[in-house]
Amino acid sequence: RDTVMHFRGKIDHWEVLNEPYNQMFGGWSPEDYLRLLGITEPIIREANPDAKILAPCTYMVPKWIEPMLERGLLERLDIFSYHGYSLGPESLATIHRWAQADGKQRPVFDTENSGESSCRFFRKSILGARYSGGVPARLAAGMVGRMLLAARAPGTDAVFQYWMRPYPPYL
Repeated sequence: RDTVMHFRGKIDHWEVLNEPYNQMFGGWSPEDYLRLLGITEPIIREANPDAKILAPCTYMVPKWIEPMLERGLLERLDIFSYHGYSLGPESLATIHRWAQADGKQRPVFDTENSGESSCRFFRKSILGARYSGGVPARLAAGMVGRMLLAARAPGTDAVFQYWMRPYPPYL
C-alpha cells in the first residue's frame, strides 16, 4: 500500500509477481496466485484508483493459466501480461484468446521479451552454451527489431525489452 501511494502518478501500472509458476520465484499454484491477486488488487486500487493491474505475468503455460481463467482471473486485472520469448503466431493467438476469454476487450502487454538478442551480446552466458557467443552489435540490433515486429504484429498493445545484465566474467 505504501509503495503504491508513494509512486502514485509516477507508476500507475502494477504487475503482480514475476512468473509465479516458476520455481525460481516460488512455484505458486494457480489457487495461491489467485489468492494473492485477491489480496493485492483491492489494496492497489485503494491506494491508487487510477492504477492498472497487470497479470498473470507468464510465459506460455496453459496448465497454469487455464485453471485461473476458470476461477475468475480476468476479474482482477486490467491488462493481460505475458512473456513473449520466441512465441509463434499460434501461441500468441492463444494468449490473446485467454485475455478476452470473458468477452471483455482489454490491453495485452508483452512485459518481458528479448528474443535471443540481449544474451547474444556476451561472449559467455549465465544461461549456458545455447546462448553463448557474442554477435556483432548490428546483428543483435536486427534481432531486437525482428522481435519487436513479431511481438506487435498480432495486436499486442505494448512490448517491453528485457536485457540480461552482463556480470563479469560473462563479458
